[in-house]
Amino acid sequence: MKTPLISGDLLYRKVFVGRDRELSQLKVAYDSLDTGQGILMMVVGEPGIGKTAMCTRLSDHVTLCGGKTLTGHCYEETSL
Repeated sequence: MKTPLISGDLLYRKVFVGRDRELSQLKVAYDSLDTGQGILMMVVGEPGIGKTAMCTRLSDHVTLCGGKTLTGHCYEETSL
């Protein structure tokens, strides 16, 4: 996997707190794709705990490494 040319921290204006371990696990999973070993990881949790911010950081890491991401959203049935 290519190493990003720019540190991901330079791309963010929002403070990212408390999810470094989880973000690292996601980056390792992505970076291991070159080995041919696929993995499924899910980001779940209560609203407001930083899931979107973490996924955005991962998406930027993937993009900087030359990859592509798809983004979707789930909504509770009662919120429609």
